[in-house]
Amino acid sequence: MEIRVRLRPWLESRLNEGTIDGLSWIDREKGIFKIPWKHHSKHTWTEADAAIFKDWAVVTGRYRAGIDNPDWPMWKTRLRCALNKAPDIQEVRQRHNLRCEEPFKVYRFISKTESLWRANATRNACMIFDGLYSLPKLGFSGLSGTAARAEYGVMPTATGKRTALIVQRVPGVNASTRASVFVSQSLICCLLIYLVVRFILILLVS
Repeated sequence: MEIRVRLRPWLESRLNEGTIDGLSWIDREKGIFKIPWKHHSKHTWTEADAAIFKDWAVVTGRYRAGIDNPDWPMWKTRLRCALNKAPDIQEVRQRHNLRCEEPFKVYRFISKTESLWRANATRNACMIFDGLYSLPKLGFSGLSGTAARAEYGVMPTATGKRTALIVQRVPGVNASTRASVFVSQSLICCLLIYLVVRFILILLVS
C-alpha cells in the first residue's frame, strides 16, 4: 500500500540526521545538497550506495521487509521521478558528478515564491510556443489575432452555449510580410524569456 509522504521534509530530516552515506549538504544556507547516484551495475556497488532509495521505498510503503523482494533499480527510478515532480526541489545539473568513484547528483530546495515564479515563467513560455505552433493549423499564416481578423474577417458568433468563429477571407490583403515579422518577433521574445530565466536561476544557484 502506497503511503503519501512529502519529499522535501523527508529529505531535510535525512540530511540533518546524516545517517545515510553520501547524502549530505553542500551549502545548507542555499539549500544545496547532493544525493549518491552510483549505478547498480558498477562492480563497486553495495547496498549502502542505494540506502537513500531503499529508505524512500520503505517510508512510502513501496517496500515491506520480509514481504516484498528488493528492487534496487525501481527504487532509484521512483525517487528520481519524485525529485523531478517536486515543485520545491530543483536539479542543479551543472554540478552533477557521475563519473567519479562515488557518483552523485546535486539538487536545491527552493522557496514557495520561487517555485511559483518558475511555474509561471514556464507556463508563459509554453503558451507562446503553443501559440506559434497552433497558428499555422488555424490557417492564420503566423498572424497575430488582430492581423488574422484583418485578413480573414474572424467574427465570434454565439451559438447556444458555445461561441463559434466565422472565418471569411478578405480579398486583396497580402499578409505574408506581416506573418514573417510576427513569427520573427515571437521567436526573439521566446529567446529573451529563456535567457532571462536561465540567468536568474544561475544567479540563485551560484
